[in-house]
Formats: sequence, C-alpha cells, structure tokens
Amino acid sequence: MELFQRMVKWEDVPSLIRPYIHFVDEELPYSISDSYGLVASRNVVSERSIPEFPMSLVDGFALGSPDGTGTWRIIGEVLIGHEHELSIGTGECVRIATGGIVPSGTYSVVKIEEVQIDGKDTDGVVVYNGELKKGSEFVEAGSDIPKGEEVLRKGQVIGFKEITLLSALGISSVWTYRKPRVFIIVTGHEIRPPGTRLGRGETYDSTSFMLRAFLERLGTTILDVIYVGEEESEIRAAFGQCLPLADMVITTGGTSVGKADNVAKVIESLGEVIFHGVDVRPGKPMLFGVIQQTPILGFPGFVTSSLVMANLLLPKVIPWLRGLEELSLKSIKVKMAENVKGFKGWNRIVTGYVKDGMFHVSFKTSAAISSFVESEGFIHIKPNEEMVLEGTEKEFWYFLS
Repeated sequence: MELFQRMVKWEDVPSLIRPYIHFVDEELPYSISDSYGLVASRNVVSERSIPEFPMSLVDGFALGSPDGTGTWRIIGEVLIGHEHELSIGTGECVRIATGGIVPSGTYSVVKIEEVQIDGKDTDGVVVYNGELKKGSEFVEAGSDIPKGEEVLRKGQVIGFKEITLLSALGISSVWTYRKPRVFIIVTGHEIRPPGTRLGRGETYDSTSFMLRAFLERLGTTILDVIYVGEEESEIRAAFGQCLPLADMVITTGGTSVGKADNVAKVIESLGEVIFHGVDVRPGKPMLFGVIQQTPILGFPGFVTSSLVMANLLLPKVIPWLRGLEELSLKSIKVKMAENVKGFKGWNRIVTGYVKDGMFHVSFKTSAAISSFVESEGFIHIKPNEEMVLEGTEKEFWYFLS
C-alpha cells in the first residue's frame, strides 16, 4: 500500500469511522462506590419511598388541629429513629425532633423557638400565637421519591447525584456496561517511558501519557501500554498481544512517510486501512484501520499533533463505544490578537489561549511541548481562509478537561 494514498477530508472522517465502532454492551454488576462514570445497563426502580414515613423538618412540636385557644396540651415526645404509635387530637401536641416520625392527626409542626412552654417539655402546655399553616414544617411519606419511581434509566451515566440517590434508597450495587478496553502501542526504538535512562538521541514518551489521560477521562480502561521499535515484526507481535482482549487499539508514531513508519503496512497486512492521512495540520498522519473487527486509531508521534487529533476525534469515538452521544467541546467567541495565516487546501488547527477576550497563538511546532503546555484550546482556520486578520471574530474551542 502506498503511504497516504488513502488521505481523506476531515469532514468525512466521522462517517468513515462510525460503521466500525461497536457499542460495548457487556454487563457487569458494580458496587455504587465504584460506579462513578459508568453507564447503567438496566432501569432501576425505587423499592421504597423517601421518606418512608411523615417526617418532621424541624425541632419543635407537632400540633393537632387548633381548638381556638392558641394552646395545645403536651401528651408525649417523638425521638428521631424511634417508632411510636402516638396519635394527637384537637388541642393536643407532642414534642418532636428533626427527622422524627410525625404522629397521625398532626395539623402542623412548629419550631421550638416559636412557641412558649407552660410547664415541662413533655407534660405541660404549648402556646403558639403565630399564623398556623396546615402541613407546615413536615413532609408526607413518599413526598420526595415514591416507591416504584424510576430513579436510574438504562443508558444513563452514573454521576455523584445518581450515586447519592441510589445510596439513599439503600441500593448497594447496580448493573452497568463495562468500560471499553483499550491498548496503547508506542512505536519507535528511540521512545522511552519516563523513569528510564535515556541514551543519546532517545526521548521520553509524552504522547501516550496525554492520550491515556484523554481515554480514561472519557471512560475507558487502559489494559496496557506496549513499547516497540519500528520493525514490522515487532508491531505485528504487539497487535497479536492486544487483539484478543481489546475493544480498541491506539498507536502512536509510525504513521508518517519515513522508511521506519510501518504501522499502516502492518494493519493492511492483518486487516484493512480505512484511511491514512487527514487534511488537518497539525495531525496529517492520522490513521484509522480495522483488524478482526477491532478499530485501530493511529496517532502521530508528535504530542501537539496528537493533542489536536485527540480533541477532534476521541470525544466522538469513545462515547460511541460506550453507547452514548458524542461530546461537544466547550466554545466561546473570541477576537484575534494577531494576524494568522491559513494553509490553502488544509484545515489548520491553531492552538493558543484566551486573555481578555483575545486569542493568542501558542503554537510553535508539532514537536514543541511548550506549544501544548501554554495552550488551553484552539481555533480552526478553514481550507479557503488564506489569512485571519487581527480583530476578526473566531470560534475558540477549549480542550477537553
């Protein structure tokens, strides 16, 4: 296969990838303590009401119907967490704690500081001169969440609110779809993981660490990061290690046009290259292929190029794997702080930052780490835009956070 023979336009990329991304629908039960960010695979219906009993909202007195005297005779006390069979009639009341079970016959609950007590707290008379509203300061059983209500739906992402609700209902585990399993293959004999000693001409791997953070943020499980050289035999062996378990394989490097860039050749020999090359700069060497129905995303080796393609692609592709709608990056309107040239016939992605509503360019080269570190998002200069002038309004997209 001739390299970059299958180069495509960016606008065609999502539709080219989508048919090969299959929803990972395997179900697993998870403790709610470990369920954050997972997707519910079954509807959950409440098997109890919240609250399960009429509950006082304040410390005070549960008053029966008024008898016109403005006083109520104290006939008992309700403690929080204790059942009782108290019932109050007209002109009667009981002392009650916040969260206590409101006795039958209660007309209203009033705060302790709003009444006068003539006698003992539990054996005397309560005087209340304020406006008495029926049903105030307590809630009926099931007024918050009734028994039988759907509290979690199939396909819903479980966040902190859902976990709080499930725990309040006494639900300790929930059925979810498992996270997609991803392998990362780092190609290049000169690439070394942080923490190892570098030889002259070698460099530390940063691209795979950036991609890993993206992938985990989007809800995948990284099974392994495999470092290989650029020989076809090494790359083929790495794919052999990944494919039986992977829902997706990510590669970095080895997708350009050099003699040692063999990722596309190996994918073509084992499966199919859907496209190799995109009209986006930086990010041109991006590759997508399929081996044994497993999608392969081949990212460039340079970190800024991969950063651009990660923001353009992964918020679409990973949610598809999880059965979710694709994510949209947050964007704002900005004005250009300087003139920026476009690349005729190319989609140019320019990284930078916003200050006082103005976009400032931070991009230096695809290989420059500072281009990545100093930026917080990007603008898109379209293929027909030769120059974007200072003061021009543009859309600015924040990186996925």
